[in-house]
Amino acid sequence: MYIRRIEADNFRNLKKIIIEPNKKLNFIYGNNAQGKTNLIELIYFSSLYKSFRTNKNIDLINIDSDKLKINLEVINNNVNNNVKIKFDNKNKKNIFINNKKPESNVFYKILNSIIYYPDEIIYLKSYPLYRRNLIDRSIFFINNEYINLFKKYIKCLKQRNIFLN
Repeated sequence: MYIRRIEADNFRNLKKIIIEPNKKLNFIYGNNAQGKTNLIELIYFSSLYKSFRTNKNIDLINIDSDKLKINLEVINNNVNNNVKIKFDNKNKKNIFINNKKPESNVFYKILNSIIYYPDEIIYLKSYPLYRRNLIDRSIFFINNEYINLFKKYIKCLKQRNIFLN
């Protein structure tokens, strides 16, 4: 799997970008506050449809705009997939994979990404819960059925905790 092309408008400080990464290895470098982390966040967001830096998707929209647009070409198992995400400040998100609204379990099959950021590394050393969470996130990409089992497990835990209170 690799990303053939990235196009984005108004994702954080990235007003308009078009990038055609190398399919094997890419280096991202530059001065501070130029958008390096935002580019990584854009790819992660396009993979899991959530940010690793904020819980509010509206924070991803450039402050000078009221909407963002992402278009990725992803090659996965020699199949070309087009991921389009449109999001506005009214919290309306449209996601299309190959010009069709996808089923929820298809999201995670197109673009796989796992991120390790500095704050998380500290937690991994200290708390077993974070280590398990990281392993779970990694397994999601290996076995898609694991996501459904995991969601059922979390639901059972919540029900158990309600019952015990």
